[in-house]
Amino acid sequence: MAETLGVNGPLIVANGGCVMTVDGEVLKEFPMREKDVESAYAIVKDCGALITSYVRGAIYRLNTWTMDNRPPEKLSYFGGDVFDVVDDDPARFQQEALEGVYKMEVYSNDTALLAELREKLVKAGLSVSSSFKTNIEITSPGLGKGQAVAWLARYLGIDREQVMCFGDNTNDASMLRAAGVGVAMGNAVAELKAQANLVAPPCAEDGLARLLRDCVFDEEA
Repeated sequence: MAETLGVNGPLIVANGGCVMTVDGEVLKEFPMREKDVESAYAIVKDCGALITSYVRGAIYRLNTWTMDNRPPEKLSYFGGDVFDVVDDDPARFQQEALEGVYKMEVYSNDTALLAELREKLVKAGLSVSSSFKTNIEITSPGLGKGQAVAWLARYLGIDREQVMCFGDNTNDASMLRAAGVGVAMGNAVAELKAQANLVAPPCAEDGLARLLRDCVFDEEA
């Protein structure tokens, strides 16, 4: 998307785990603590759902067959020129996917399973959020998009009051709190809307563009 739009500035990826340029140069990393990775993997490894681990340059996935009926989650934003994808290789997962982890995920259509895993992960002291109703995202406490946004603002010399962030799910909450203006999309979950300074129209109605036009550029439709 960044290449399509001609965006050349830094990108925050992997739920705030890394700040990088469009061509893949790493500017800053916020990896999970080793003990948290061990705890998270011990809880999710035998769940039978799609498990992902994001590290520098690669996304490792197990049990990809479980999401064959959901091609958007299986194929949409994974891979590309920056991240290689390593599928269903337990040996490589053990050797390469449990160190320097930006985030881990579990994808499943079984909401009861996700709720059970969330409870266990939170009880173990991990931070758990979601970007879709079919997933949970796991990081160490204190990590996430908010910390990355704050770092990037300092890196670019931008005051917090000049930062505007948009989100639609619980993994965006810390980012909205870190911004001077936190915006929830009209299609966002209620929990995020409650924390936002503003609520934009839904994505399907070009809500982000419309809010920028009206509130930042002060233009008329």
